[in-house]
Amino acid sequence: MARQEVQYEGRAEALQTVAAPRISAVQARFDPRGDKGFALAEALGAAGPTIEKFEKEWEQRKTQEQAMKIDAYREQFMKDWKGGAVSQAQVKERFPETVPIIAARIAESIGAQYGKQSIQGIIDEVNKNDELRLDSGKRNAFIEQKKQELFGQIGEGNDFYRNGMVKQVEAELNQFENSWQRETAKYHNEVQAQTFSEEISRALQGNGNLEEIDAKYKSSSSLNNLERNKLVIDTATNLAFVSDDPSLLDKIPSRFLNTNTKLEIEKSKIQIQAARMTRVRDAQTLENIQRERQLRESKIGMITSVAAGKPVNPADFRNNPEAFEFALKINSTDLLPKHQSQANAAKVRSAILSASSTRGLNENAEIDAIVNSPLLNPSDKEALINEIPKLLEGRIALDDPMVKNSIQFRLDPYLKSLETSTNAVVARIVSGENLRAQAMQSFDMGLRQQFAAYFESNGRWPTGLEKQKIIDAETAKAEALVQNLIKLRTAPGPNQQAPAAGQTPAAPQAQPQLPRVTNDAEFNALPKGAEFIDPNGVRRRKP
Repeated sequence: MARQEVQYEGRAEALQTVAAPRISAVQARFDPRGDKGFALAEALGAAGPTIEKFEKEWEQRKTQEQAMKIDAYREQFMKDWKGGAVSQAQVKERFPETVPIIAARIAESIGAQYGKQSIQGIIDEVNKNDELRLDSGKRNAFIEQKKQELFGQIGEGNDFYRNGMVKQVEAELNQFENSWQRETAKYHNEVQAQTFSEEISRALQGNGNLEEIDAKYKSSSSLNNLERNKLVIDTATNLAFVSDDPSLLDKIPSRFLNTNTKLEIEKSKIQIQAARMTRVRDAQTLENIQRERQLRESKIGMITSVAAGKPVNPADFRNNPEAFEFALKINSTDLLPKHQSQANAAKVRSAILSASSTRGLNENAEIDAIVNSPLLNPSDKEALINEIPKLLEGRIALDDPMVKNSIQFRLDPYLKSLETSTNAVVARIVSGENLRAQAMQSFDMGLRQQFAAYFESNGRWPTGLEKQKIIDAETAKAEALVQNLIKLRTAPGPNQQAPAAGQTPAAPQAQPQLPRVTNDAEFNALPKGAEFIDPNGVRRRKP
């Protein structure tokens, strides 16, 4: 039971003039122990300590229970909170059941929550600004100003709220301060290293004293001996490579070097010399390439002029001995018969198309071969040079794996059936002779000839259905070749009887021979529509 404080009010009393009664009688009359109420009061007084203990334990349990709900109290309070500082009295007013200490801790928790939210914006601003993040002085001044602004908004009477806010703000800042200090130290070290390296570089180029610079930075920077030594060696090495001057490495005082770094310095000198030789070779190669290109262009220009009927003046090329000699030669060389030059041009086309893919596609090499060929007239040279890109394009098309796969897909099943033939003679022929290689050679040669013929007639390479028709026709020829070879190998000799029917095929009848045309006169002698074999072995029909 709570105690009540009773105010005492003093008042004046009159002085007594009558005789006093007997003291014992008066005392007996007013002795409170004789009153029943006094006896009850004495009983209650004896129970006082027990009641006070109960009240104390109840207050402790209540405080513990409410302490476990501080977060819930805070969240509930902040739902209706309009912002600003929160006092213990405001919490008590919102939650009358809370004891004073819990109300204070709720106010403190609200302050901590608001402090955590408020400081995060300040931390983000520091992280985004290198001038603040990497400069301790500027950073501390900035944060102190922001804290004053933040705490200055808290009015008087909100001590618990302020305390929670201050503690949380400092805790959040401490989490980042260590990383900021590490980054600042690293940045300052990098700046010092860069400045030191720049001074070393200037000293190397201007015969400065490296040891004096090192002594200055030893006393004024955070760079240790190992770091400075490494910077001296790295700076000198990089500068020697960039300036192509290995003698700069000899300017490093011996005190900066040990056994390993001395070996590295010698290795760097060798590498610089090697790089210098490489650059010289590259420059010479580039010069040769440019000279060859100029000579090639000059020769092509002369060929074009002669093909157009314009003579070449060798004096125009007096500064280039090779071009001058070519000009003299092209003016004095007689033209070949037209049909002979054209036949040779056809052979060149076929050779370019027939070249193995391992030979590579070197346009300049092909042009040089045509330019310097004595078997071609200038007009045919000019035409071939213009066709080179298309011819190389045709070679790529012919080397397409899909082209050869098409014949293999058709030829392999047929050859495998022959290899497992019940006819011992046929099986022996297939296994003993490389019929597959002969068929592929025939296919490849025929394909290239037909591609070349198509290009001569149309000025382009076959594509789509036109290309597939040529592939199918040459595949059929390869299959027929294998069949004919089998028939020839199994045909009876003049003194032998023909094999029984169904065992071996009959020999094929000879095909009529077509005339082979090698010059204009032979071509003109043919009637219109007649078929013939051109100098490259391609079957043609006279228009």
